[in-house]
Amino acid sequence: MTTPALAQDALVVPDTAAARYVGQRVTVEGLVATVKVSAHRHTTYLNFRFPYPDHSFSAWIADTLASRFPAPAELERRLSMAYAQVRIG
Repeated sequence: MTTPALAQDALVVPDTAAARYVGQRVTVEGLVATVKVSAHRHTTYLNFRFPYPDHSFSAWIADTLASRFPAPAELERRLSMAYAQVRIG
């Protein structure tokens, strides 16, 4: 089991433990398996460890915030099968 670490001012937890920290400000890190854009509302999803529906954690980028990030195809090229950190809370 990975021991949570501190990254700057937020606790860093592995994707497999993220569910234990609901409602808290943490940084989740792990292997991004897939990057997908929903046809509904164009929300971008980052699925960790395994593709949906077997993922361990899913982060989403709302369409209203999408302009702050690279295009989904670029995110997929950069992040698929790479480790990433996502701050939540």
